[in-house]
Amino acid sequence: MRLDAAAAQAAIEEHVARPLGLGAEDAAFGMLAIANAQMAQAIRRLSVERGYDVRKFALLPFGGAGSIFAPFLARDLGMREILVPTRPGVFSACGLLQSDIRYMLQRPFSRPLEAVRATDLRAAYAPLLREVDEAFARDGIAEPDREVRPLADLRYQGQMHELTLMMPNGVLEDWWSAGEVFEAFRARHEHEFGFAEASIPAEIVNLRVEAVGRVGRPDVHAGVPAGHRHGVGKGSRPVYLGPRAGHVRAVVVQRAEFAEGDVVQGPAIINQPDTTILVLPAQSMTVLRGGVLQIRESEAAQ
Repeated sequence: MRLDAAAAQAAIEEHVARPLGLGAEDAAFGMLAIANAQMAQAIRRLSVERGYDVRKFALLPFGGAGSIFAPFLARDLGMREILVPTRPGVFSACGLLQSDIRYMLQRPFSRPLEAVRATDLRAAYAPLLREVDEAFARDGIAEPDREVRPLADLRYQGQMHELTLMMPNGVLEDWWSAGEVFEAFRARHEHEFGFAEASIPAEIVNLRVEAVGRVGRPDVHAGVPAGHRHGVGKGSRPVYLGPRAGHVRAVVVQRAEFAEGDVVQGPAIINQPDTTILVLPAQSMTVLRGGVLQIRESEAAQ
């Protein structure tokens, strides 16, 4: 779908600029500023309000518009580094395709720990293991790439809530020790809730199987040439950066032309099919290994 800049400008003038008595560019920049303020506050809630100093972290923008907002956000939050992945516009989709396949299956198994036998557990886990094998076979996951972990939901007898406990792999064969499992449960209960009782018996409520099928991943560093590539073609165009900065002339570069180690001084616009990346004045962009773009404040501005 081709963007229609004239239609966008007309919409902003009619619905935002004229009602507020602003020019179209000031109205558009105001929309950007409001969105940035809201995102900055959301980041503070996830970091500063949880005791993390956001200035010690890098900002990783993704989505089609993330790389436009990121330079403003980093400055507002005092963050020193922005890392733009190779395909930010489809970052979530790439992550999905490269994620391992995971299954979590469960079945009821209500029994006091002292009444459990190894043969009971093996028989109860067996149908879950068969279901996992069938699922992985459909997914095309080879046996060496499969990992299966047995778990169980335990609670003190009389409790209303359970704790999910990783079980030793031996329960899938012939191993069982009610005492060892109880001690593991008691330690986990004390860690989670601050107390644990040795005198109250525990029981199993459910059995679970967590299965992970490892998928092949492409080499993320492939396809990006190493070393500086001199003579990268550059154009330029004016960009409006708000009432204070006004119009600045930004270089325009295609990301596909970069090589590892290339540096571009802001203001700059970096184009690629799935996003547009903005480098503000007094910022510089460096191409890292694998094609990741690092944006930082220029040394002269620090």
